[in-house]
Amino acid sequence: RRHICDKNLEALNESNTKNTHDLLGNVLVTAKYEGESIVNNHPHKGTSDVCTAL
Repeated sequence: RRHICDKNLEALNESNTKNTHDLLGNVLVTAKYEGESIVNNHPHKGTSDVCTAL
């Protein structure tokens, strides 16, 4: 995808990211919401195109 939802990463507060585990947690949360956005808003819901987009 050309544009991904990375607002959670853009709003990342460095003082709350003290180690790689914190960073991984933030990346996983961002990926979760991006996946939900694709599933809910993809124009071809119910087709294999959603799996490709994910």
